[in-house]
Amino acid sequence: MLFNRRIMRKILLMIALVIAASVSADAQVGFGWGPRVGFNASKITRSRADSKLGLTGGLYAGYNISRSFGIEVGALYSQQGAKVDNAKLRVGYFNFPILAKIPIIAGFHGYLGPQFSARVNGKVKVGGTKVKVKNMFRKWDMGGMAGLGYQFKFGLNMGVNYNFGFLDMVKDDYTYTDTSGVVDQWTLNRLIEGVDGKNGTWQVTLGWRF
Repeated sequence: MLFNRRIMRKILLMIALVIAASVSADAQVGFGWGPRVGFNASKITRSRADSKLGLTGGLYAGYNISRSFGIEVGALYSQQGAKVDNAKLRVGYFNFPILAKIPIIAGFHGYLGPQFSARVNGKVKVGGTKVKVKNMFRKWDMGGMAGLGYQFKFGLNMGVNYNFGFLDMVKDDYTYTDTSGVVDQWTLNRLIEGVDGKNGTWQVTLGWRF
């Protein structure tokens, strides 16, 4: 019995040393930057429309002030929107997150902070026909980001996060008219549910830290 306890203590001590070494190695003080790409599952809040898949990609940079706290910023293009039946709403944004990064254990870290977004395009696709509707959306959006990530020692990192908007996507005074007859008002209303919808996007990303 005593022998087993000694073995258990040694095993626990080894595990503790490995974890401590991992935390020390993966939470180094200093600057790092790199590319980041991934997939989106975006939706408009308060809407009955389904989530739409898209891509995201760009650059990020971070500075670990200490082994227990860091700051990270990014500039990433994100394909967002929603879909209903055979109609897809696609809105493209450049997202600029400013995040507090907190190491948790053995390479894992959490991050939280504000995000500012610039709308660059917007269109509705019905079948094979596209109609530009970017002017119905606010040019700027403000929201937040929260997520969990993992940093490998050799440079690769991965993350899962949720981006949430604070502002309504659609301009309050915008009235949609489609002279082509491709997108009817009923379909558009089902996509955006009037002017109350906000951005909500799940992201899964891979990156590299230099």
